[in-house]
This record gives sequence, C-alpha cells and structure tokens, in this order.
Amino acid sequence: MKSVKRNWKPSKKCQTIISRHDACFLLLLMAVICVDSCASSVGFMTLSDAANLRKGMSVVESKSVLPRLPRYEFSLDSIHEDEPVLIDAYYVVSGDYAAQYILAFSKDRLLYWAYPHEFARSKDAFINAIGEQAVTRLKQLEYEAAQERQKEKEQEEQNSQRLGH
Repeated sequence: MKSVKRNWKPSKKCQTIISRHDACFLLLLMAVICVDSCASSVGFMTLSDAANLRKGMSVVESKSVLPRLPRYEFSLDSIHEDEPVLIDAYYVVSGDYAAQYILAFSKDRLLYWAYPHEFARSKDAFINAIGEQAVTRLKQLEYEAAQERQKEKEQEEQNSQRLGH
C-alpha cells in the first residue's frame, strides 16, 4: 500500500488555541503535583534520616537534621512532673511500607526515638510510659483527622449536588 503525504497544517489561530490550551493544562498539572507532593511529604522521613539523630539533641537541632516537619507535635503532661515530654511523630517510609515513628524530648533534649513497639520493649519504665501514652494520643489524632477528612468529603459532595454536577 502506498502512503500518501498530507500537507495539511492547522491554521495559525488553531495553533495558538492548542498552544494556550497545552500551556494551561501543563501549569495546572504542575500546580497539582506541587501541592500534592508538598502536602503529602509533611511528616514523612526515612531510616537514613533517623540515623542523623543523636541523644541529647535539642528540639531545634533534631528538626534541622530531618528533611521535613513532623506530622504531629504534642506534649504528654502526665508522665513527668517537672516538665512535659514533647513528642514529634513522623511516618518512616521504606518502599511501599510506612509506619509511625516517634521522637520523645524531655527538658528540650532528645531522649528516645523509635517505632512505637520499640518504646514498649525498652527496659526503662519511663520510656514504656511515653510510648504507651504517645500511641494512645496518636490514635486519637489519626481518628480526628479521618473524621475531618470525612466531613470535608461530605461537604464537597453537598456542594457538588447544589451546583448540579
């Protein structure tokens, strides 16, 4: 079969419309990717990031060696009478696996950092108590976040229905 060359080219007006459309699409796509990646990266770290932590670091020092801010920050007031224990909670990501990872600070110094089950395995009762209360608080925060996401989703659906979509 013989191929036929076509000499058709879109008009200048058509080329301009296509170019503008493509440019708008690319800008929108880049904005969505940027917002999504920035939002989802908060609270995530790797074990190599955790390797930069050292016992006794201040809260500020520890945050300076980690590439992202913690997912949750809170204090546990009932463990230590003198000063609350501060908790920074992250997710450690390794391939497709993600797990909670906790940094515990006492008197502005990094005391212990590990997965929750490692807090439970410690021979130190103080570390055990920190882990237990931190996990309880994290479950509460995750539940509240899930509830908030559900409310937002329902609100979006209601708005969509009002607009007739």
